[in-house]
Amino acid sequence: MNFSAFATRGAYTINASFAGNSTLAASSSNTPTVNVYQRTSLVFSGGTGAQGSPIALSATLTAVPGDAPISGETVNFDYSSVIAAQNGTTNGSGVATVSATFPLAGVYPATASFSNLAGFYADSAGNLLPTTATANVTVNAAPTLG
Repeated sequence: MNFSAFATRGAYTINASFAGNSTLAASSSNTPTVNVYQRTSLVFSGGTGAQGSPIALSATLTAVPGDAPISGETVNFDYSSVIAAQNGTTNGSGVATVSATFPLAGVYPATASFSNLAGFYADSAGNLLPTTATANVTVNAAPTLG
């Protein structure tokens, strides 16, 4: 029996057959479908900026193993209800970027999460597991003129 790893995620049909011999009859299997998932990694380092000004935040989504960038996927950025959550789409380098404006100075926890899990990763029991990364966004007080 030969088995080789699947190159990409997706649904594959598995066939098995035995040609038979002088003792055993020929046989073949039914054709079950096997779903192959892709593990992912999400890196998010937060950011720093001034209150009331846009702060660019980005997260990088890659395949594991190999660190190949994953493009065209949605990454959600959540700020613990301090400001509204945002979505960004990964580019050809696997980077999703949003611009967040915080009204008050402070240090705010932020979480980036990979939103489209169905075709990418499931654990051994078939449960979909989100890929998340948490970091702080440091918002400095706006300079005063005077």
